[in-house]
Amino acid sequence: MTKADKPTTRLSYSTYRGREIAVTIHPTWLGFRLKGQRKVFQMDIEAAYQRAAQAEADKLRAERKALKIANKKQGRCRG
Repeated sequence: MTKADKPTTRLSYSTYRGREIAVTIHPTWLGFRLKGQRKVFQMDIEAAYQRAAQAEADKLRAERKALKIANKKQGRCRG
């Protein structure tokens, strides 16, 4: 895999309020801005990874809770 030695900006297919999002990959941070605007929102790569991992954990926790509630309603709960 290629390391990010210098900043690289790419236009994504994602949009926010009708504007395309440009993503900059820097060696230590990610930058997000709307096409046609100058304001860049920066986030450390470590923080972005931690946030993504937390979102996945929250999703799994919610799915398990919903399954537990469904099983409890059907009388399948052990405890």
